Amino acid sequence: MKHLESITAQDAFEYFLALGVKNGAFHSRDGVYALYPLDLLTGTLYEQFAEWLAACDLAYDSAPETADWDCEDFAQGYVLFCNIYHRQNQRFLKDHWANSTAVWECWVNELQHALCIVLYRDEEGKLCHAFIETQPKSFRRVRTLTAEQIASISLIR
Repeated sequence: MKHLESITAQDAFEYFLALGVKNGAFHSRDGVYALYPLDLLTGTLYEQFAEWLAACDLAYDSAPETADWDCEDFAQGYVLFCNIYHRQNQRFLKDHWANSTAVWECWVNELQHALCIVLYRDEEGKLCHAFIETQPKSFRRVRTLTAEQIASISLIR
């Protein structure tokens, strides 16, 4: 079985700059990132992440004053969850090709909110991005950001 496609940190950096993210916002943790299909990241993996949060009693609480996890906790947790899945996948395939998934925590200043930004290939093979809302009960999984909101991103890690 062949492993998934990957991109370099430099490729990700150049993509984010072309998207309108400020220079200096992207902090690479690895040199190579595995690209997973968006439908997996927003489907099976997202559902498993929500189940894991609930099992840990960390599910999203609609009353912020009682919530013990904030948006950046959900985003960081989702990044970790995806990387654990990736490592298990590599072990199953007995093929190591990238340390991390192309999934990062992303702080959007204009929204005062943390999301995850992911890179993936569409059906035509074009490199694309999506912003994933990692708070499971927010009633949306993928968010669309304006150019101004993208320009306000201060951190991708």
